[in-house]
Amino acid sequence: MFGIKQTGWIGIDIGTATVKLAQLSRSNNKPRLTGLAMVPRRAAWRIAELAEQTLSSNDEICAAVSLHPGFQGKLAAITPPMALCKVHTLDRTKTHDPSDERFVRAAIELATQRSADQLQFDTWDAEPEPEGRAPRRANVLTVATHWADQFFDDLRLSGWSCQAIDGLPLALARAVAMVQPKDSTAPVAALDWGFAEATLCIVLAGNPVYVRSLKACGLNRLLDKLVESLDVTTEEAQRLLHEQGVLGHSTSSPTSIQELIEEIIADPLAQLISEYQRTVSHLQCQRRSIVPKRLVLFGGGATINGIAEQLTATLETKTTIWSPGQELAGPINSTGLPGCLFGPAIALSALAWEKA
Repeated sequence: MFGIKQTGWIGIDIGTATVKLAQLSRSNNKPRLTGLAMVPRRAAWRIAELAEQTLSSNDEICAAVSLHPGFQGKLAAITPPMALCKVHTLDRTKTHDPSDERFVRAAIELATQRSADQLQFDTWDAEPEPEGRAPRRANVLTVATHWADQFFDDLRLSGWSCQAIDGLPLALARAVAMVQPKDSTAPVAALDWGFAEATLCIVLAGNPVYVRSLKACGLNRLLDKLVESLDVTTEEAQRLLHEQGVLGHSTSSPTSIQELIEEIIADPLAQLISEYQRTVSHLQCQRRSIVPKRLVLFGGGATINGIAEQLTATLETKTTIWSPGQELAGPINSTGLPGCLFGPAIALSALAWEKA
């Protein structure tokens, strides 16, 4: 019925350093942000710890609700940190029935050397569907069952109900699709430059057809360099990157602070650039149809002042910072928080209408 306001799920992006929440509502089929929150952890999760034990995000979720009481309803969706997930590509030509779960389970067990009973997994096409036949490749994302149980428990203790655990690649693809022209068919690279992990997805026709974790490219690498060299806290290092940033190759003269920052973070930034270029070179040889035409940045790394301009010049690829746009923006304008931090959480909220 026209005029009725519909509320999306509460989207929760579980990160190793922060927990981010967002909620959309829509009226007359027009979505708008109505809830937004970001809560830093007391201490960032260390990757080595995650294989040994599960850790709770309940405190951060409860803090978000207390500080930002505008979230409506009890239904939520979560995306876990990619540090907990693995992505594998399956060759569907090896089975007569690509949808056969027994084939998927056997392939997962071969790739992970673990029983599929210990894993939660999701599959999606790794290439556009060819006319008259099923795609040859599928992507499979796995997360340990005990971690999935932890996420469900965290939401239950917060008084919410978990409707879905969605992989970050799918959330990124949905976020890209939300803001690009409906008739766009060119492949897009979406880079979630998080604290501990940098995850690169190639999005084609709304689908993450290729996923790769860029080795040793988390934002923490840049922050650690600044902390060590300048004797500042991690929070102060983040503020330096956000307010001063890097040389943007613009006509304005760089400040002495920008030059110093660029010198300090040169090695980890070069690592990220090298890993991206290496990925694109591989795709040019193996899968030319999905070589990205542009790059969209998400996450903490996207908040570095001047980074999009610098990557555009260095990679010779148009690079932009993801933003929900003015129609969606709502509370982002009043909080001052960069929209690029909330792409996955916003996309998770919209998942409610896909599942309806």
